[in-house]
Amino acid sequence: MVRLPSLVALLCLTAAPALAQDKGAPNIDRGRLLFKQCAACHSLDIGQGQKVGPSLQGLWGRPIAAEKDFPYSEALSGLDGTWDGTELDRFLKRPSDYAKGTTMSFAGISSDRNRRDLIAYLRETVGSFHAETPQNDTPQADAKAAE
Repeated sequence: MVRLPSLVALLCLTAAPALAQDKGAPNIDRGRLLFKQCAACHSLDIGQGQKVGPSLQGLWGRPIAAEKDFPYSEALSGLDGTWDGTELDRFLKRPSDYAKGTTMSFAGISSDRNRRDLIAYLRETVGSFHAETPQNDTPQADAKAAE
């Protein structure tokens, strides 16, 4: 006869590896796959321009609702803060709860692991926000000025 404490211990030991794996490092490859659902509305590359949603290039550290030439909803335009892992996690969990009245139709990602993996992929891929550089303050402009 198996005693209850032994059974509980056995269950804990068999569940521990799965729990440890979920709390481990984010999986950027999984994040890349998860991003495919975002790619229908968002671009990642410089020069791709806006789609239905704003470009995510330079997202990290960018003020919320600050992508140039994108018509944000009042719900997002009225928010303060910058995009980082914490804010993205809150937003991606359920955009309609994060920004009541947002026009983004995406329901959200309920899985903590999936959000973590997607955010890790974005962190590696999109780069950090830099204030816009004036047109004449580029290496090409400097080279022409030196001629």
